[in-house]
Formats: sequence, C-alpha cells, structure tokens
Amino acid sequence: MERSRLYKNKDKDAEELRRRRTDQSIELRKAKKDEQLQKRRNILLTELDETSPLKENQNDAPELVDYDAVILSMQSSDRITRFKAVQLCRKTLSRARNPPIDEFYKRGAVEILGSSLSSNHDDLVFEAAWALTNIASGDSSHTAAVVTSGIVPKLVRLLNHSAVNIAEQSVWALSNIAGDGSKFRDIVIESGVVEPVLRLLDRVWKQPAVVSNVAWMLSNLCRNRDPPPPRAVIKKLLPVLNQLLQYEGNKDVVVDTAWAISYASDAVNEFIEDIIESGCVPLLLRLLSSASANIISPALRAIGNLVIGTDEQTQAVLDAGLLTYIPALLSNEKSTVVKETCWVVSNITAGSVDQIDMVISHNIIPYILEILYKSEFRTQKEACWVISNFISGGTPAQCTYLLSQNVLKALCNLLTVSESKVVLMVLESIKKLLEVRLTCFRLHLHKVLLFTFSILVCS
Repeated sequence: MERSRLYKNKDKDAEELRRRRTDQSIELRKAKKDEQLQKRRNILLTELDETSPLKENQNDAPELVDYDAVILSMQSSDRITRFKAVQLCRKTLSRARNPPIDEFYKRGAVEILGSSLSSNHDDLVFEAAWALTNIASGDSSHTAAVVTSGIVPKLVRLLNHSAVNIAEQSVWALSNIAGDGSKFRDIVIESGVVEPVLRLLDRVWKQPAVVSNVAWMLSNLCRNRDPPPPRAVIKKLLPVLNQLLQYEGNKDVVVDTAWAISYASDAVNEFIEDIIESGCVPLLLRLLSSASANIISPALRAIGNLVIGTDEQTQAVLDAGLLTYIPALLSNEKSTVVKETCWVVSNITAGSVDQIDMVISHNIIPYILEILYKSEFRTQKEACWVISNFISGGTPAQCTYLLSQNVLKALCNLLTVSESKVVLMVLESIKKLLEVRLTCFRLHLHKVLLFTFSILVCS
C-alpha cells in the first residue's frame, strides 16, 4: 500500500481517508508486544502484589520431571495424589525460562486439566486453572487445544466462583485465549464472558492486582480488527473502561485500559463515534501529561486513532483540548512519543482548513520544523507528513505562513536522505509552495498593474 494512502486526505475516497500504520509508515504497531503483551504466563514470582490472592510462598519449579509419571498421577482416583501431580504440572509450566508446554500438551494434559476444573476441591481447581493459563500462553496450537477441549465455558463459569483466586486465575486464562486472535477472542465473547467479568470487577474493585488482570482481559477483548469485536461489546465495555482510566492504586490498570481503547478505536468509524460519545476523550487527554511514557503511549495511540476519523470526529477531539498537549509531547525525551505525536498532527493537518488554522494558532509548526532539523530520520519522516498534508490542504495564506517560518530550509534538510519516497514528498511540497508563492506574486503584480493603469486613466 502506498504511504500516501495511509493519511486522511480530502482528495482520496472514503476508504483511503483512514490512515493505518503499516511497516511502510510508522513502526509503532509492528509488534508492540513488548509494551502490551497479547499473552502472559503466570510464573513463579516472589514479588506479587500483597493484595493478590495469587500470592504464595514458592520455591523454584523442578528442572527434571518424569512427564509420563506426572500425567498418570494427574488421573489418579486418589485426591491427594491427583492434586500433587496437577500442582507439579503447574509449577513446571510456571518456570521463568523454557517452560515445557509441549511436553505436557502432547501427552494430553489439556483434557485432564479441563476435567479438574469441575472438581469440588478449590485447591485442585485453582492449580488446574493456573496450568491451563500457562498452556494457553504458548503458540496458537496450544491455545487451540484449550479451546477445542471445551474449557472456555468452564473458565467463564469460574468467574462467578466465590474464591477470588480461582476467579482471577480464570480471567488470566481467558485473557490468554482471547489474546491469540480474532477467532478465539470471539469464542470467548460468545461464551458469555462480558457480564460475569464485569460482576467480578465490582467484587474485587479494591484489590488492585486483580483489577489489573481484569483490565488486561478487557484489552484483549477489544484487540484485533480483522474482524473487529462486536460493536455491542465495545459499547458495553466503554463505561467501565472510562472508570478504569481513573483507577487509583495500580498504574498497570490505567495502561491496559488505555490500550483497550486504542484497540477499539482502531477498528471502524462507528467505534470511533461510540468512544467519543462515551466521554473518554478528556480522560485520555489527561494521561498525555503523565511523566510515564508507558501511560502516554497507549493514550496517544488512542487519540491518534480517533483523529483519523471524519473531520467532525477529529474536531470533537480538538475541541476537548488536544492541541494544548502537543508542544510538550513534541518535546518529549522519548523519540517514540515524538514520532507518534507527529503522526497525530499529520492527520490533523490533513483535515479541514479550520483545523489547520488551529494547528497554526497553537504554535505547533515551529516544533515540527525543529524536528525536521534535528531528530532521527524516522521521526523526521513523520514530521515531513505534517508539512506535506498542511501544504496539500492549506490555503495560500496558510502556506504563506509556512514560508514565513522558513519551511523551505527545513524541507531541504531532507533532500539528501536515502529514501526516495521521502525525497519525492519533499520535492512535491517545495513545488507546491513555490506555486503558491508564484500565484501570490502574479496576483500582487496584477493588482499593481491595475492600480497603475487606473492612475494613468485618471491622468
């Protein structure tokens, strides 16, 4: 896909109005798995939040295991033998490095653990749910085995369990399943997960570590857009997400919630409208002033997705005060934040003439020009799109403002880069600016000649 199709542009058709990040544009989505993982294993840690029911005193899991013997004991009719075997399976799968998921998977552990979820003994249910969580954190074949074994409905029912540790572990397992992709996400949703997980959230609101797991689950329910999640689910979750954006006591809750909204806003224009109408924009904007890049990044991503909608949707975000945050973001020490901010601004300058005027009045262009002079190339490229879109949609008067800011010198700074598409974009921008200048000169000359002719006639 051509890069120019990835921006809002009044000269493009409706489909091309929605700019999406790809490897050819901004590289921020490419994986982003380092920032917000699709799947997480519940490993053996000693630093879990004290309020979490998952807190326990644990020794390192054993390195050498007779897998066949463990599988056999997991099917024992003796409750104690079975419990110890399932617990050993869980501990082995919880090793921080190289968990032997395949060794248990190929021996049929998934079905055995699934049957343990129906036990009347809470300790066994908890261990089985934890082991399944870690199996589902593997590759797609491991996750598929959990799904095809009919375990999803069992985990959904366990969300109502009176023991919070079991309910929380079920959240974690379901999150890993939903995080595998659209297909399994929809299976989790169709299993009726939304209502019980929201009830659980009410029940554990004062337990930050548990709330954090729920927030992460909600982000996975909003994740993936091919196809996107059902609109009814997004509308159901938005009021809760707005509450979680204001959650105090656990930064991860806010981070995962902002990611959830960024995923939802990355789907279709109808979702963008729902998000704006939910009232979350001011809450997201507030996060942009955070000192933590981990909080800024998902909030900025969500805002960026909102401004690639219609001009009316973009205007709603601008009216909420977005541009007041932009100068500080363009001065952020994190290059990824600066780059993403340039992407956001580029889609504003691709909007209406009035929106370009707002960019001018908030004195944002000098920051963009500074980036063209001094930043790394990937960020300069995004800043170049700000100027290119500005010139493409701006009036002669607005382009004259750019010229007054010495934009030509800043653009010429990129004429020596190795990426030909950027050079062509710069040349096209310079060409348009010169055409504007020439038109203004001709108009001015025409007015001078008319004035001179009028004087001669009067004489």
